[in-house]
Amino acid sequence: MARPKPEQSDAVGQDSFLDVTTNVVGIMIILVMITGIRAKQAPLGDVKPSADSPTLTTAAAPQSELTALRKQQSSAEQELDTLKTTVSKLASEHSLVENDINDLAKQGQRLQSQQITTRSLQSRLTTLLADGQVELQDLRGKLQGTAQQEFDLQRSLLETQVALNDVLQSAEKTAAVPLKNVEVAAYVTPLGKVVDGDEVHFQLRGGRVSYVPMEELIELAKRELKPEIDGAQNITQLQEVTEQEFRAGPRRGFEMRFALDVQLDREKSRVRVGMRKFEIFPTQSDLGEPLERALQPNSQFQADVREFSPRKATLTLWTYPDSFALYRGLQTALQQQGYQVAGRLLPNDVPIGGSPNGSKSLAQ
Repeated sequence: MARPKPEQSDAVGQDSFLDVTTNVVGIMIILVMITGIRAKQAPLGDVKPSADSPTLTTAAAPQSELTALRKQQSSAEQELDTLKTTVSKLASEHSLVENDINDLAKQGQRLQSQQITTRSLQSRLTTLLADGQVELQDLRGKLQGTAQQEFDLQRSLLETQVALNDVLQSAEKTAAVPLKNVEVAAYVTPLGKVVDGDEVHFQLRGGRVSYVPMEELIELAKRELKPEIDGAQNITQLQEVTEQEFRAGPRRGFEMRFALDVQLDREKSRVRVGMRKFEIFPTQSDLGEPLERALQPNSQFQADVREFSPRKATLTLWTYPDSFALYRGLQTALQQQGYQVAGRLLPNDVPIGGSPNGSKSLAQ
C-alpha cells in the first residue's frame, strides 16, 4: 500500500516561526551584554540614586578606596620616574667610567711603547759609547810621541769645556732664584792677648761642652814614664823609648796619647827627656752638657768653671764645626762672669793636642 505524502504548507509555517523566535532571542542577548558593559564602564559619580531607593551607609566606602588606590598609583608613578632618572644617571656615569678606563688603557699602552723605545735607545747608546771608547783607545794607541800628547790635551780641553758649560748653566739657574734677606748677628771683636797664665780646657763637640783635664793627664803621664826613664842605662835605651807610643788615663772621659823626645846637651853633659807631642781623645761619645743645661747654676760645667779664679785663669774652648753656636753662647756667658775666653777651632778629624812647637792660645 502506498505511504501518504505530508502536507507541505504546515512544515513551511513552523520553520518561519522558529527563525523569528531565534532572532528575537539573539537580539535580546546582545542588548543585555551591551547594557552590562556600559554599566561596568560608567563612573560611580554618574549613578544617582532615585528618590524611592533606600540610602545605604556604606555607599562612600568604594569612593574612599578608589581615592586611596589613585594616590598609591600616583606615588608608584613618582617612584618609577625617580628610578628611571637614577638609572639614567648611573648609565651615564657608567659610560664615563668606561671612557676613562679606555683612555687609561690607551695611555698605558703608549707608556709601555715609550718605555720599550727608551730602553732600546739606551741600549744602542751604551753600545755606541762602548764602541767609541774602544775606537778611541785604538786611535790613541796608534798615535806616538807628540801626537799622543796633543790628543790627550785636546780630549782634556773638551772635557773642561763640558764641565765649564755645566758650571755656567748652574750659575744661570742660581742667579734666576730670588735671594732672601738673612739677618746675621754681628759681634764686636775685642783685641786679643796671648795666654801666659793658667789655662783651663773644654771640648765643644756634638753640641755639648765637657771639661778636658789636660794638666791631670800630663802629670799622670810623667808619673807613669818615670820608671821607664830611670830604667834606661844609656842613650841608646832612651832612644828606644822614644819610638814607642804611651797612653795616660782615662780621666773624666779623656785619654792622652803621647811620644817622648830625647835631647842631648854635650856641652853640659845633660840629657833632657820631654814630650815630643801629645793628643787627647774622648773615650765616650756623649760627654758633657748642652748649652741650656751648661748655663744653669747647678750644672757640671759651672762647677768646673768655679774651680778657677777669673783673675788668674783663661778658659780655652776647643771647638769643632758642629758646635759654633755653643761656642758663641758660652763665650758670652763666661765673659759676663769676668773670664777671659780663648777659642781653638778644630776640624772633625783632628784631636785636641799640643807640642813644644805649638802656638799659644789668644784670649779675649
